[in-house]
Amino acid sequence: MDKKEVYLLDGHSLIYRSYYAFIRNPLRNARGENTSAIFGFVNTLRKILKERKPKYLACVFDSKAPTFRHKIFLEYKKVRPEAPSDLKYQVPIIKEICTAYGIKTLEVPGYEADDVLCTLAKKIKNMGYKVYIVATDKDLFPIVDEDIIIYDTYKEVFYDPKKIKEKFGIEPKKISDYLVLVGDKIDNVPGVK
Repeated sequence: MDKKEVYLLDGHSLIYRSYYAFIRNPLRNARGENTSAIFGFVNTLRKILKERKPKYLACVFDSKAPTFRHKIFLEYKKVRPEAPSDLKYQVPIIKEICTAYGIKTLEVPGYEADDVLCTLAKKIKNMGYKVYIVATDKDLFPIVDEDIIIYDTYKEVFYDPKKIKEKFGIEPKKISDYLVLVGDKIDNVPGVK
């Protein structure tokens, strides 16, 4: 018997990806406001609903509060520019859209969406479900196993253990070690020299 499926969306990952996909030619409403993130997010959501038909779906967002990583490593994510104002105002609208679709949204102060997604995925898997995390973030790869899959809707790739081994040459559980060794420019982690 196939396991029931749960889909967990990485809200900010999808929002940023949608916004920057149209950065050269932003989508605008009749008032001239940038709606690229809203458009992209809703298209991704509708695609998942139509093609995957999930019975269970939730969307997790990053907290505005600093995380424990910022306390451990003060330079964590320091190189990232602040989100543009025409992106920031779209986030609450996207949360409202999720609510209108009946999708539960989660945001835990002091934790990144990745942390919450991993915790939820493990708990849900232990309840006997197969979990699909809809995201574009390689930081989530270490959690991948036969019952927790990363679904990159933009590349149309399902990252299971085999796909991660093909991409990196190592098992998913070793990805964190790999990123620490080589560094991660996006998170401002320098790596080993």
